[in-house]
Amino acid sequence: DTAFPPVGTPVGTVPRRTPLSDWRPSMAVTSEAGKKYEDSEYAFSSREENLTPWNARTTLRQNLYKGGQTTAAVRRAEAGVQAWRAQLLATEQQVLFDAEVSYGDIVRDESMLKLNESNEPVLGRQLQAARARFAVGEVARSNLGRCNPQ
Repeated sequence: DTAFPPVGTPVGTVPRRTPLSDWRPSMAVTSEAGKKYEDSEYAFSSREENLTPWNARTTLRQNLYKGGQTTAAVRRAEAGVQAWRAQLLATEQQVLFDAEVSYGDIVRDESMLKLNESNEPVLGRQLQAARARFAVGEVARSNLGRCNPQ
């Protein structure tokens, strides 16, 4: 099959034969060689031969028309390339989106940390004020318990 593999196929498993190759001629060369020893004996003579037979065959093939298969295979391959490009674009967009979300999370967490750090002295002053009011009897112990950290 000359079509591109399905999206998600590992790189390196792309077919070696391309659809465009069906428009080009193909050539095949085969050859055979060997050794043959023949010893023949006849009524009045004998014959001994040492032969080295070989043969070669070359085949050249050119398709004139394959019922639209070559054109369809080229279109399928081009669609496969477009699908791979779309998958690459989607992956790039997902990576950039994930990076932006992570950056936003960092900015949010840093802001919360700064807010908590700036709020700590204020809470400390409120605790001291509540203890002072408790010392003079202005508030009950239950009110002071809400101000103490656990």
